[in-house]
Amino acid sequence: MMPLTLLGRCAVVAGARHRSVARNCQDAAATWVAADQRWGLAVVCDGCGSQPASEFGALWGRLAWQQAVQRAIGAGIVPTACEFWPKVCADVAAGLAALAQQCSSSEVPTISFVHEHLLFTSLVAVMYDQTLSVFALGDGTALVAGQVHQFGPWPDNAPPYLAYALLDPTFAPAAVATTITCNVEATGIVAIASDGIDDFPGGIEALVIERNVRNPDGLRRTLELAARPSEQIDWPEQRVMRIAGRLHDDTAVAVLQWATSNVEAI
Repeated sequence: MMPLTLLGRCAVVAGARHRSVARNCQDAAATWVAADQRWGLAVVCDGCGSQPASEFGALWGRLAWQQAVQRAIGAGIVPTACEFWPKVCADVAAGLAALAQQCSSSEVPTISFVHEHLLFTSLVAVMYDQTLSVFALGDGTALVAGQVHQFGPWPDNAPPYLAYALLDPTFAPAAVATTITCNVEATGIVAIASDGIDDFPGGIEALVIERNVRNPDGLRRTLELAARPSEQIDWPEQRVMRIAGRLHDDTAVAVLQWATSNVEAI
């Protein structure tokens, strides 16, 4: 029997709306696999669309979650333990607080910096041996054991951003998050995505298929084709019509899969 390899794949593309106004993509994603192949994680962060620079927080957040999970597991706390996600959340929130303090000044109060730069939703998945834990704080989608889980939408389109912990000491991110824990089969797969995946024809199940996961660039290329505008010639009117891409919103996706070692490596 061939040994199993834990693969990580991720992709981020700007949606048609942001492309039309040359605005930065506000989503971010990352995957990481331990050197001993015992565990790995996937992270997707989605910046608040109504704020001018939330991509800053999303990019920072994807690395902060990764490092916080690494520290928790390094301290001997497994992802299925009840204290795991509260500890990881507190770690990331502490990093956010330090970042906000360093980047704020009398001209840019901390509260303004938090609202303009640090509001992002978070989906984190950790495969540890043959167990899986998915943590969802805000909007998004997860594909777990062949089942699609939808997170959000939230009342007034206001998801519980982790950065609210900096503004309200009573806010407990881990208490309002959704957590999914289960066992993973030998060739199990988990996929998480920002809410932009709702625009993709067929949703996350249609994107996370073998050829897209097997090819290191398969997810990004497929999303890019869906977001890219096309042109159609109207011969009777003698004009070229520009058709917006089907993927309207920014989209980030991250995948972890146990696979046999003959699958192409990252």
